[in-house]
Amino acid sequence: MRLVRCKDMKNTIENRATGQRITFVRRAGDTNGAFTESILRLPPGSREPALHVHPRQEEYFEALEGPVGLTIGKRSIILRPGQSFTVPAGIPHRFFALRGQSATCRVIWKPSLHIEYLLEEFLDSANRHRGSEPSLLEAAYVLHQIDGEYFLAGGMPPWFQRMAFAVFALLGKSFGMVKCSKIY
Repeated sequence: MRLVRCKDMKNTIENRATGQRITFVRRAGDTNGAFTESILRLPPGSREPALHVHPRQEEYFEALEGPVGLTIGKRSIILRPGQSFTVPAGIPHRFFALRGQSATCRVIWKPSLHIEYLLEEFLDSANRHRGSEPSLLEAAYVLHQIDGEYFLAGGMPPWFQRMAFAVFALLGKSFGMVKCSKIY
């Protein structure tokens, strides 16, 4: 597998608009790509990512403090401290904090793939644009670089998203939004 890496990754990244904070505990480089482990802190009622799919990666959630909400497909569950749930690869999901309550959870992605790069670039973009989401052009560029590792669920089919990511990535590149020029 070729890894995308542009710069030294930060140990803790944060979305200033939502207050979401991710601290990497073990990175892909520490585990030879087997997994990436993080501690995710969610402020009360924070709006987190849209329903999405990791086609080749499972995602493990373990509630550490406060309740963590998960939407898996069409059902929602609440994890209390000490409870965990693994979202298998290919299953649509999202996570959130309950209204009025903050939450902290352990999140492990197996295998690592490019999750660290995706998260850092998405949060950096959202922060640059002072919003909760990355810019469309920057997100498309990143998703095009890590082709097939992440898709939005419940809307456009993955084949169409891949085409759209490629087109928007070209637009982004033409406007100088190149996120990374070295792939190894």
